[in-house]
Amino acid sequence: KLTVNGDNFVPGAKIFWNGVDGEERKTVFLSSTQVRAWILATDVAEAGIFTVTVQNPDGTFSDGYPFTVN
Repeated sequence: KLTVNGDNFVPGAKIFWNGVDGEERKTVFLSSTQVRAWILATDVAEAGIFTVTVQNPDGTFSDGYPFTVN
């Protein structure tokens, strides 16, 4: 599981793995400052730096945050 901390999340927010053009992951709204997603084993199977973003239902995206897999 990946928990993202931030601001202004609303119910229906979605976490995207590897950026805005990446794949949406099953996301659970926890609060206006936290959402959680289930990251796939294939997402972390290879080392690299991946971008995590959150999209609210109104279509706005958060800034991307780099997630490093060693």
